[in-house]
Order: sequence, then C-alpha cells, then structure tokens
Amino acid sequence: MTSLTPWDHGFAVLVFVIYPVVSGLTIRRTLDRIAAGGEAARIDAYRQVIATWLVFGLYVLGLWFFLGRSWSDLGLVPILDARTVVALAAAAAVVGFVALPLRSLSQSKDGAEKLGEQLRNLAAFLPKTRREERWFYGVSVNAGFNEELIFRGYLIWYLQHFVPIGAAAVIAIFVFAGAHAYQGAKQLPGILFVSAIAVGIYVYTGSLLVPFLFHAALDALQGRYVAVTRRSPSAYA
Repeated sequence: MTSLTPWDHGFAVLVFVIYPVVSGLTIRRTLDRIAAGGEAARIDAYRQVIATWLVFGLYVLGLWFFLGRSWSDLGLVPILDARTVVALAAAAAVVGFVALPLRSLSQSKDGAEKLGEQLRNLAAFLPKTRREERWFYGVSVNAGFNEELIFRGYLIWYLQHFVPIGAAAVIAIFVFAGAHAYQGAKQLPGILFVSAIAVGIYVYTGSLLVPFLFHAALDALQGRYVAVTRRSPSAYA
C-alpha cells in the first residue's frame, strides 16, 4: 500500500471533518432558503451538490493519476465473478426493501401526509416537479459514484494505514452516517443501514462497481417515489 501524503491528510480533514460540520451548522438556513425559493432554488441546490462532490471525486482521481497509485486500492476494478453476482442480488433486495414502502406511499390516499411526517425538515430539499425529479437523478448518479469513491474506496484505503481492514470498514460506516447527520436523528438508522450494506458489499467484492449501482439506484428510486407522492393533490408543500 502506498504511503500517505499531506495531500491525503488535508483532503481527509476537509471532507470527513470540516465539510460535515459546516453542513450541519448551515443546513437549517439552506433548507429555509430552498423552501422559500421553490423550484429554482431547489435545482440550484442540486447543481451545487453535484459540483461539490464532483470536485471531491476528481481530486481523488487526480491524486491517483499523478502519484501513480494502483486503481485497485480505490476499488476501481470491474471484478465480474460469483461474488459480484451475489452482491448484485443482495443490493437489489435491499433497494426493494427500502424503496418499496415509498412506492406504497406514492399510491396511497394519505401517502403525502405520512411522507411529510417522515421527512420533516428534509422535505424542502427533495423533488416535486418533473424538472426537479430529472435533476435529482443527476444528484443520485453523482452520489452513487463520488460518495462511494470517497466514503468507501478512499476512506477505507486511508484508514488502513492506521487500523486493520475490519476496523477501517466499521469506522467508514459511521463516518458516512456522520457526514449525513444533517438529515436528522430520525433518518440516522436508515443511513447507518445503507452505509453498512455498501461497505459490506465493497469489502466482500473488492470492487466499487456494485456499491456504485446500489447507491445510485436507491437514491434515484427514493427521489422518484417522493416526487410522485408530492405531486399528488393532497401533497404537503
């Protein structure tokens, strides 16, 4: 395993410490601004999220390219074997387990009210119009690639310089949840569950291929069903 550089330490502090703290401190103001600004403000927020994580992802890829590191250390290897098939089946089952209840809500007469109770503060960020929904798919694909690259591939590689792979995997689960803690305590169990599944699949397969697909599909389906529910006549604002 290649040694760490100041570029690695600086990036780790920025993404895993500073960014989550700043997000947590500013999320209320951000959501209020989005709620007041409607579709335009929501799409602008989507653009900012995509741009931020795209920059973070390109930074990691740039480090590997310019320092001549092995792409397999990041999990950027298209391993297609029996483990990949098992992982794909497990990922599909989890996506169904998480997304199907939202689908049921989207078809329910009082689904919008129930969804509003579940989402609470997060509702302002989630899509409603068809245009917002399309942009949210972009957010989903971006998160699927860049968040998995950073929170699974990079972070576990980084932590293995200090602790064994098992400990690195467990820490990565909680770091991802911490970075999404701004979504509120009610969402935390679900975030931990999804993070654990993604980490488990990555460690099991040695590749980020299935975690990429899992993360993007889960976010996209959740966005789809939330948007459909919010467009219903009885939907909350």
